[in-house]
Formats: sequence, structure tokens, C-alpha cells
Amino acid sequence: MKIIDRKFLQELQVGRLINFDNQVKGFAIDSRKIEKGMGFVALKGQNTDGHNYLEQAYDNGATLLIVSQDWWGKNQNNDWPLLVTEEPEEALQKIATKFRKTFEHPVLCITGSNGKTTTRNMITQVLNKKYNVHSTIGNYNNQLGVPLSILNHEDDHNISVLELGTNHFGEIDFLAGIAQPTAALITNIGAGHVEFLKDKAGVALAKSELFQSLSAQDTAFINQDDEYIVKMPTPDNKVTFGFEHTYSDYKGKIVDIDAQARYSLKINDKFTINLQIPGEGFAKNALASFAVGSFYNVDPADIIAALENFTPVESRFKVLVGKYKVLDDTYNANPDSTRSALNTLSQMKAKGKKIFVFGDMLELGEKSEKYHKEIGEYAFQKGVELMFTFGDFSNFSSKAARKKGLQAQHYSTKKELSRDLKKMAEEGDIILVKGSRGNRMEDIVREVI
Repeated sequence: MKIIDRKFLQELQVGRLINFDNQVKGFAIDSRKIEKGMGFVALKGQNTDGHNYLEQAYDNGATLLIVSQDWWGKNQNNDWPLLVTEEPEEALQKIATKFRKTFEHPVLCITGSNGKTTTRNMITQVLNKKYNVHSTIGNYNNQLGVPLSILNHEDDHNISVLELGTNHFGEIDFLAGIAQPTAALITNIGAGHVEFLKDKAGVALAKSELFQSLSAQDTAFINQDDEYIVKMPTPDNKVTFGFEHTYSDYKGKIVDIDAQARYSLKINDKFTINLQIPGEGFAKNALASFAVGSFYNVDPADIIAALENFTPVESRFKVLVGKYKVLDDTYNANPDSTRSALNTLSQMKAKGKKIFVFGDMLELGEKSEKYHKEIGEYAFQKGVELMFTFGDFSNFSSKAARKKGLQAQHYSTKKELSRDLKKMAEEGDIILVKGSRGNRMEDIVREVI
């Protein structure tokens, strides 16, 4: 049994224990998510200070409160179970790193520019056919989320699938140091986060830190369709997959695309998968998931069943049907994922119009204007008939689209955009809504569905 107790924490030497002689099972940084027996990490952020919620966390059943030395210096008159440390966040990371060392099973880590969450969820669903899978909590893929996900591990879990995200050099290396993968998969390399990573070559360099974290005995899953990934140094143990390469361990072929842009693919000319969700991106994710499932000895029939029954999580190309069909792809956006979404929209048969609602793509730096103009032009090429944009940069998209002859309008508020969209949308229309997380374009989805 994996136990975080007084001895475990004393050996780490990350701080001073006070009034603690218990055990901790799982951690949270939100006091509302504390359940009996969990630990609470009090973090001080720009807008709030977790130390203000210590009493709530304790009342909810926390058996350990991780607090800063500064707070303790002013608040020594209580009997709460505490770990007093210089940096609570760093203490959380060190606890997770040590706890990860207690795992005796495979740990697969996933990163990439597009599709990493969907691929992680697909792989989890596939592996659940044979294993009890420990997987990333929600979208917890950063310097806080990865440790919290690791510490959510249960004794009966026998394989882990963890997602790692980044927008700066060195982050994947740091997160991999906590997660300590025994296998790794990079979905693809795109133009996301180029504000910090400069260009696609920079993105590739940042993502390649995951493969570099592997030991010689570990395994790399290689997307051979990606020109950057195939050049990355990897261990000798490789599993390859792709649609375009002459030879792959798992060679995919698209055999059909129906009127709703749902793909059927055949793998190694033997296994056919009929996806129930639209988009080429999901076909690519499914091929990667088939490769992983096969490597971990899941029966092919079970893999196919898992993939054919897969549905995406909220706001990741979720198809919502009402008066008109809404494609909710509002979780995030970059140039590559936006083009992919427009490709899918163009493949879908519609009784009415094809409408594109677009919010800013963030973290593109000095290339923001260029990429947003290109999306406006691409929307025209892909047969969009009406375009509505919101944000500081998407105005460039509207202007570029209008120059091509597409009816496009830019808005300064989502309320006005939603009002006009509802006036102009008709039964039988398909509406694609996409934008980066900071735009919260799901507000528009809620208004029109």
C-alpha cells in the first residue's frame, strides 16, 4: 500500500511537520475539492491566496495543510496538522516525485501541439479494456496539475497515462522529471505557443524534451507523418504509426468519410474502425491509440470497440444538435487545429449554410496578424458562407475573409455577436465555434444552442 505519512514526508525534508501524525490520500489546491483524508496545498496567486481557505479545507476533512513559512510566522496559534515550507508549490512537486517512485507499472506520458487530451482520453478508454488505468485529472497537465494527477493514484491502478503541456522551453523536461515516464508519445508539432517558442522548430525542440527524458530501456511512440517528430532522438525501442509513411508498425488508411465527416480507417489492411465522431483529427488520434493499445496487449476487438464508442469531452469538437448543428470546438485554438476544424466543416453535408464563429488564437506573438489573416483566407477556401469574429486579432481574419468575398463581421462583444448570429442562423445550418481558451467562446455556444 502506497502511504504518505509522517515518515514519508520527513524523509523528503521539504519542511517542518506540526501536529501531523496521520496519512494523506490525494491532494487538492481548491478547498472545495477536499475530501476526508486529503491534503490541501495553500498557494498564493495573483488573485487569491489559498491560506485564506485553510479553515474550510480543514473542516472538509483535510489531514494535512501545506502552508508557507511567511504565513506560519504570523499564524502560530492553531492546532491544525501542517507542513510548513518555504514554497508550498515546490513541496507538492517533490512529494509527487517521490510518490511516483512507488509505482511498479508502466507510465505513458503524452504531449503535442494538437489532440493530446483527446489522444490521452482515447488511450485511457482503450487501456481500460484490460487495465485499471490511472489517468490525468481533467486538463491537469502543468506544473501543478501533473503532481496532483500523480498523487491521485490508487493502489489498484496498474498503468498510468499522463498528459504534459508546455508553452516554454524546459517545462516538459521538468514535468517529465516528476512523472518519470517509461513510455512517451508526441501527437504532432504545430504552431501553437510560438510567442514563447518562436517557430515550429522551437515547438519541436520543446516537445522533444519528453523523448529525451526516456531511458534506453523505455519506449517511444513515433508519429511518422510528422516531419519534426521523425527527426527526434529516441530510445531504440520504438513503435511507429502513420498514414503516409511507406512502412509503419501501425499503418493507417482512410477507407471512407461519410456525410457527417465521420472517418472509417483500416489499420495494417486488417482492422477496420468506424468512428462515430467527425474529423480527420480523431482518425489520427485513433491510429495512435490503436498502436498504444496493441503495444500493451489489449485485444484488437476491444481496442476497436473502445474507439468506435469514444465521444470527445466538452468543447473538443463536440457536436450539439438543436435548431441547427453546433460544432463546439472552443477549448482551445492554434493555426493548425483551426485549419483542421475548418477541414471537417467543409466535409460535412449541410442543408443550410456553413457558419464559422472565430475567437482569437492566443500566444502567437509577432506572428498573430499573419496567422489570423491566413485563417480568414482559409475559411473562404473551405466554403464558409458566414463568418463572425471576436477578439483583438480575429479582426484580421474578418478583413482577410471579406477581401476574398466572404460575408464576415467582427464584434467587440460576444453578446452582440450572439444576437446577430441567432438572427442570421437558420434551421439546417452548421455553426463551427472555435477560439483560444482565454476567449471563452463557449459563452456563444450556450447562447445559440
